[in-house]
Amino acid sequence: RPTKPEDLRIWNYDGSSTEQAEGHNSEVLLYPRAIFTDPFLGAPHILVLAEAYNAWDGQPAIGNTRAECAQIMEKYKALDPWFGIEQEYTLMRPGKVGEAARMPLGFNT
Repeated sequence: RPTKPEDLRIWNYDGSSTEQAEGHNSEVLLYPRAIFTDPFLGAPHILVLAEAYNAWDGQPAIGNTRAECAQIMEKYKALDPWFGIEQEYTLMRPGKVGEAARMPLGFNT
């Protein structure tokens, strides 16, 4: 069982099918970056987080925002970063059976 990303091989896929590349030059490489034990199947199964790069120029593929984040984190690794996550949602008042809810719960009450 692999224990670190370096134990895994680089994979590839056709980026034109995901609109990350044009059809004539579309190979995208997946570089493993982190390994986790699969929380659903358990050991020895793993989940791998990977990072996508263009095979033709070595640049991060469209949608790969991790590459820039990794550079910034390396630059400021002596500091202690703080992260915040915000999720917005709306609870809806149930509608009639078979109809979509239209009124947010607590709206104009």
